[in-house]
Amino acid sequence: MIYFYANWEISFTNSYCNATLESSTAEATPYPYRFECKVSGTRSIKLYKQDNFPAWDTSFYNRKVVIYLKYTISDSKTGNSNYWYAHTYTADTTSSDYRVSQASGYFSIIEYQSPYIYKVNFPTQAFSKRTCRTSSTCMFYGYLLPSTLQNEIQLDYMTYTLPPEFGYSKLRTYDSCSMEEKNDDYNPVTCTASRNDSDVTIVFNPQSYNHNYKLVSIDTSNAALLFKSPEYPGTHYQMKVNLFTSAHTLVESMMVNLTTVYGDLLEYPQMDISIPMDAEAKGLFAFKFRVGNADILPSYENSETNQITSAIEF
Repeated sequence: MIYFYANWEISFTNSYCNATLESSTAEATPYPYRFECKVSGTRSIKLYKQDNFPAWDTSFYNRKVVIYLKYTISDSKTGNSNYWYAHTYTADTTSSDYRVSQASGYFSIIEYQSPYIYKVNFPTQAFSKRTCRTSSTCMFYGYLLPSTLQNEIQLDYMTYTLPPEFGYSKLRTYDSCSMEEKNDDYNPVTCTASRNDSDVTIVFNPQSYNHNYKLVSIDTSNAALLFKSPEYPGTHYQMKVNLFTSAHTLVESMMVNLTTVYGDLLEYPQMDISIPMDAEAKGLFAFKFRVGNADILPSYENSETNQITSAIEF
């Protein structure tokens, strides 16, 4: 048996516990070697070898035991002093007479409570797939944590200036903007747009702001009126964020790099591969393929289709 327990700042939930032994790809068929995992208290769990667990041998000595738990962290505790301990026993008991080894480590708890990332409003896709592709509709979201302390200067509202490369609707008010810290952190937000030449600035005005770590979303309920990503992929698109007091005094300003705008996959029918002309001599193969097309921007040379196609040759 393996007995795992934590100090009082960590409390386990008995609704979830899963533990496996680090296994190779060949061994994990179809699953890694699994333990029977039982939450025996708010701060302790017990691991037992299941009936189908292979016989213990010397190759297991340096392997990791991976444990997945659902637990609650005390609001009053941060830092690296939150230790956990693991003891192994030759019998189903915690008596020191049967203990053969022990290990310890710690939970690293950040000072700020991170908002729940699953609150981002894309319920039909995994988080890793919530990305913008060229010419698709997008919303903006990100974490906000100011460096200004609330007891020094109270921030009242913030503005987000969108990159001019992103297309936008004629909306003056975005009705689905949000600022969330936890599930029960309801904070109505007024979200309006102002336009100056090619710049669009979203004025983000929460009902209150405690300077904590927040998940901010700029969104509207009408998907047809969302922002349109640029027609050219890249990682260089930036949004300007300004933080103001109620007296409209600028306190902080920063540039935020947006998520990568992804292009389209290469299509096989659009690839042209040329072999060297002389079959008896060594030479280079020529690869030519289309990497995408987009509407021609103002002041660029026109064409019959009003589109420009890029080609790469090497």
